[in-house]
Amino acid sequence: MMNHMKYFTFILFSFLCLSIFSSCEEFEYINVFFDRTECAEPWHVEDASASEYGDNALLYLASQGIDVRSRNFDSQGPDADPGCTGCSCTTGDRLIVDVNKTDLDAIKLLGFYED
Repeated sequence: MMNHMKYFTFILFSFLCLSIFSSCEEFEYINVFFDRTECAEPWHVEDASASEYGDNALLYLASQGIDVRSRNFDSQGPDADPGCTGCSCTTGDRLIVDVNKTDLDAIKLLGFYED
């Protein structure tokens, strides 16, 4: 009876170890960029601060099942056209996020791109 108990304990321990180590995938994140527009983004909220805009973008991406680790902004986007007043006009700012590599195709469908 004692041998059966040792065997069972060994099998259980082995199963637990395999479960733990096989579920610890290492994720690779990639920088992607979005040229901010006046109001064409699906996460747009009128008069949002930069921080609110970024938070809204992260919430939207999460709702789409896209794994994003961080966000930032820069002013390296296409120059804003002073005569352009439509929603699709760019502001000159870019939203930068680190996206899980497995979600790269999905986020590109939303207008993000790799630099």
